[in-house]
Amino acid sequence: SSSVKGVASAIDLSTMMANPADALKEISQQLQEKFNDAGMGKVEEFTDMMEELMGKLQQGPDKAFDLVQDVFKQITGSLDKSMQDPTSLAPTGGGLAACGVWYGNSVVGKLSLIKDDVDELMKGLVTLATDVKTPIMKLAEGLKGAIAELEKSIKGLAKLPKLVAAQLEGKDSPDDIAKIDTSEINEALKVGDLDGPMGKIAAIKDVLKTVIDVLSGGAGKLEEFIMSAPEKFRTAFDVPQPLCFLQSMVMDAAPQAMKDLLELCKKLEGVSFEPILKVFNGAKDTVEGINVDAIKTPVNKFLSEAKDLVGKLDKTVKAAKMAGGGGGALAGLKKMF
Repeated sequence: SSSVKGVASAIDLSTMMANPADALKEISQQLQEKFNDAGMGKVEEFTDMMEELMGKLQQGPDKAFDLVQDVFKQITGSLDKSMQDPTSLAPTGGGLAACGVWYGNSVVGKLSLIKDDVDELMKGLVTLATDVKTPIMKLAEGLKGAIAELEKSIKGLAKLPKLVAAQLEGKDSPDDIAKIDTSEINEALKVGDLDGPMGKIAAIKDVLKTVIDVLSGGAGKLEEFIMSAPEKFRTAFDVPQPLCFLQSMVMDAAPQAMKDLLELCKKLEGVSFEPILKVFNGAKDTVEGINVDAIKTPVNKFLSEAKDLVGKLDKTVKAAKMAGGGGGALAGLKKMF
């Protein structure tokens, strides 16, 4: 009833008049309680998660591409060097040393086929990098714009309890309270459209799918090469007929070129698109799981309760400012009410 509300207002006024600093601390505590009760923690988590997601997506797969291309350049360089000097491919010492040119030419023939595969794969990776660059840029720009709208709509409200607590920290006297700038606090109560930015965030799932499909195709080809490369290089150094019985000599005194290529294969084993694919797949799952009502319901509930509390905070600060003109905090509060 109106009489009950009047009594409650009188009690609030009495508290603020007695000790404005304690009144503001109480308002801050109530804001946090109302925030928790409304479920605003999920909204805060969502806005933070979207910013984190944007940061991860903006990084893109460039680092992985650069690493892969660097190792492949080392492989092609090693292959070119080996094929330019066939005699260097023969083991030192043993029966094959006398057949160095014959053996070396045999290895060069097989290495040249592998180099063709490497060149083809490198071209594919360059094309892959180009194919994903545009959609990733589009993705980052779209998400950035949606997050900006979302922040304008609700992020201020989601951070309101922390903002108020930070503004009140160390403010224990009426003079301190009078210095509080409530404009940012009141700005946080201005909640805008939620459907627009949430719809834009949900729409990026199609772009994410395109990026994931392209990256997955490239990752599959890269993985296939990484798995088969060591055996291909070993086989390239096999002794051909009719001297295949001398194969053990190759294994006992493997040419340096063979060792170098196998070492580069180990480097490739540390290269993977899986981490970035995990990021994009996680982003897709997150976006597909967005529930607009799960954001709107706590926002609307907390907003209605926060307005009343911020109104009280505003009056207390204004009263403290008026009290600075004479009469003390009590006089200032009386003028306000």
